[in-house]
Amino acid sequence: METKVRLVRLVWIVCPAMTVVLAHATHPIAAGAYRLNAEPDDLRADLTERFEFAWDSVQLLSEVHAQGDSNAPARTVTISVRLKILDANGLLAMDVSNPVIFKVVDESENALHWRGDAPGNTRQYCRVGTQGVVEGTRYVDKIIPSCTAIGLPLDSGYPLPSSLASVKGYLYVLYVDRIINVDIPYDPNGGWVEPETAPDLTLCVDPTTPPPPGEVEYMVIPPPLVPLVSPYFDPRATPIRRKAVSLCYYFTWVKSKTGRPIMALDDVWYPLAERALVEHVVIETQLSDSKRNTGIQFQTEQTTRSDGGRGALCHGWPWQDLGPFDTIRHVIGVHPVEVKIPFVLKNVPIPHTKGALTGASQGGLRGKPAETGGNRGQAPIKKPYRPN
Repeated sequence: METKVRLVRLVWIVCPAMTVVLAHATHPIAAGAYRLNAEPDDLRADLTERFEFAWDSVQLLSEVHAQGDSNAPARTVTISVRLKILDANGLLAMDVSNPVIFKVVDESENALHWRGDAPGNTRQYCRVGTQGVVEGTRYVDKIIPSCTAIGLPLDSGYPLPSSLASVKGYLYVLYVDRIINVDIPYDPNGGWVEPETAPDLTLCVDPTTPPPPGEVEYMVIPPPLVPLVSPYFDPRATPIRRKAVSLCYYFTWVKSKTGRPIMALDDVWYPLAERALVEHVVIETQLSDSKRNTGIQFQTEQTTRSDGGRGALCHGWPWQDLGPFDTIRHVIGVHPVEVKIPFVLKNVPIPHTKGALTGASQGGLRGKPAETGGNRGQAPIKKPYRPN
């Protein structure tokens, strides 16, 4: 017999003016267990004043299976959270994709029964920086990341509360003492380099890296025999490349002289025991032309991965369209420290079937979006990413 599934999506969007409240926290609970009161003992409550958290919208997903053991629906509450960074001093990156929730209390101050996975070793760090977005009729620079989301699969054996008095959790955050730029020649035969800017490190271009492409060649189109139709285009002032643009394709290694592991910001999984020993984190690589002083060319594609005791392997493949690159820059954070930043969301309403369906038939309940003053639903116009 075919299993039938009925899905009901209920969405409320409300934007209150609410900021973070100090949390005290917790030990992880086994995966799949119902979380009640778990109190971690390593939260950095002293850093909470550097951040603001507020719930932005709440969604309730209710699912009923015809062949299920019970007619009670499986329900999941998803809370969209606005995040505002007030002090980015020393802050390198945040993992906003995996917030850890350790305590949820309903409107009667009873601990809510819900299912959650224990925190693991996976991280998806987003580098903190500024990005230009459109708010109304003007550009503004906003610090990113600026949002996250929380999923709470509720226990179907308990009644659905009308609201959540508090939701307590934390985010993983990465701080560094400082950020340094370490340059090495773009030379596959150059061997290992010991830079003065980082005496504890040694770097090299992997010998399997192809030689850097030559200089970009241009030509000028002769003037036309007849007057131009458009006065805005003059081929004599428009250099045309003689041949296709070459692809720079390189590998580099970053190792520690002390034998400690090198962390890479792109790493998704990293052993906890090794993470405590890390003294350097490779953030990204860039290319430049030192002879012409053309500055830094940010990579269109680049990755960095830790490779056990062999250090960090950096890989990039940008198009060479600005000139001959002869230098590879490594952007490195010194003395990275991973901490847990606690947060509390207060008075979070939960949409119910009757009210939510009524609102959905009217286009949904929607409040004025926080910070933007309107414009919700429009895709932001982005300017190039600019790290701090």
